[in-house]
Amino acid sequence: MKVYHYSNAKISTEIKTVFFGKNLYTNRDKNIYNKQRVYFYQNAKDVEFNLKNTKYLYLCEIDDNTIYDVKKDNLKLKEKFKSIDKIINFVLNKKYKGILYFIGNVGIVVSFFDVEFKQVNKLF
Repeated sequence: MKVYHYSNAKISTEIKTVFFGKNLYTNRDKNIYNKQRVYFYQNAKDVEFNLKNTKYLYLCEIDDNTIYDVKKDNLKLKEKFKSIDKIINFVLNKKYKGILYFIGNVGIVVSFFDVEFKQVNKLF
């Protein structure tokens, strides 16, 4: 699947989870959840307001089979686990490297592993 990552940083080859929590937006998430991650959008046009003035847009490709779709929830994990943390821990112990969830119609892919990018576009 093609996914899109916005950043003000000029990245050399990979979008790395080690930088999770380095900006104001993800720092809040870092304090809540204990796993480093990278956020992507399924559609480049679905960017959130706080990212509209970002300098770079990175296009990446992630194997669909390595991302667990929480909306489809083929394994019925939402019935089994009451928190997203428990779902994440379960899928990471399987073959998955991340999850796909939706906020309204906006698809968000969260990878818990570094992702190599295919293309970068300078926006400003």
